[in-house]
Amino acid sequence: MSKHLRRPSGEYEVCVHVMSRVVQKRFLIDDQGMEEMRRILRTQAAFAGFDVVTFCFLKNHFHVLLHLDPSKACKRVSDAEFVRRFRLLYGSKRSASLGVDGETLEALLKSDDERAASVREKLRARMGDVSVFMRELKTRFTFWYNRHHQTVGTFWADRFRSVLFEAGSADLRVVAAYIDLNGVRAGLTENPRKYRFCGLGEAEREGRRAREAYVWLVKKANRRRPLSRSIEEIFAEYAAFVDRHLARIRSDLVERVHAERSSPSRSS
Repeated sequence: MSKHLRRPSGEYEVCVHVMSRVVQKRFLIDDQGMEEMRRILRTQAAFAGFDVVTFCFLKNHFHVLLHLDPSKACKRVSDAEFVRRFRLLYGSKRSASLGVDGETLEALLKSDDERAASVREKLRARMGDVSVFMRELKTRFTFWYNRHHQTVGTFWADRFRSVLFEAGSADLRVVAAYIDLNGVRAGLTENPRKYRFCGLGEAEREGRRAREAYVWLVKKANRRRPLSRSIEEIFAEYAAFVDRHLARIRSDLVERVHAERSSPSRSS
């Protein structure tokens, strides 16, 4: 796995599986922390121009599958889009690094002077870049955690790990299912559809809009066979795909338990 992936080069759509662990592999992220992590993930992704395909938060690490179209994320961004993304991330607050709030940014960009050009480049440099995205995501959560728990110091063990995929790769559904099933492997849930802190559980709970990323995923995997079905039907296809993998996990667990119970060391 690459630990230092930056902005993918070229004009092609790509997907990136990113993962990071808590320092010393400690189990520090409780349900409230996972809710905050989910909120930060969504706002940070919207600002940076990434689409979140799926994710899974656990007590000591997290996985996210991101989709990036460079032309939309960072190469052709209008001033109105800069302001919209800025407000998604900062709300009505002022950015300490840029020294502006949303209203001031909008007026500044309209002036179209040297400072406006400088601000555009600073904003664009934070968009479509996996390393910047992960740094800001993890830093924002660390600030929240330390403030909420009245602690200080680092929270994450290392930078991050990442694997790059072509957006049309047939492997993407397998990767997405692997991520959605992490809660099952960690013993936090028996079914990812019922796990609040993964993409599949979110899509089951929140409905049509939350399922669009999975529809995109299935359509990419079936690019040679155009899909004209409804969002619900396409989402059901992905959910059934995950269920098949879930059945294998349960079967493996039963076999492992049976082997442990019947081993000579256990019976002696």
